[in-house]
Amino acid sequence: MRIILTGLVAVFLVACADEPGTPQRYGPVEVIRTPASFAEGVEIIVSDVRIAPDAEVPGHSHAAEELVYVIEGSAIHVEDGVPERTLRAGDMAVVPPETVHRPRGGPDGARAITVRFKLPEREERDPAGRP
Repeated sequence: MRIILTGLVAVFLVACADEPGTPQRYGPVEVIRTPASFAEGVEIIVSDVRIAPDAEVPGHSHAAEELVYVIEGSAIHVEDGVPERTLRAGDMAVVPPETVHRPRGGPDGARAITVRFKLPEREERDPAGRP
């Protein structure tokens, strides 16, 4: 899985490079959404996510696991039932299905690639954090 994410990072960095002088934006930007070949009705979603310095993303959950790969800065991974941990560029976290999480940006903020799976007949993200 790490090899797949490393390849995605390379493609991502080229595709999502900021133009010089572009103002900083925060939040997720969906870059890829494609049907999965391994299961009928499942979609693979890849996003470029930026979290402002010291900002907290509201708690939420996903029906399937989420892979988070930090490419710039640092983020505090906050997940229900698990001790907080700092993720730095090159670190990865796997958020289990239906697990409430609310990442925070580190002192310089964070940029990460996320890979999620949209299951048929399920919302991709539950903003209330309910499974």
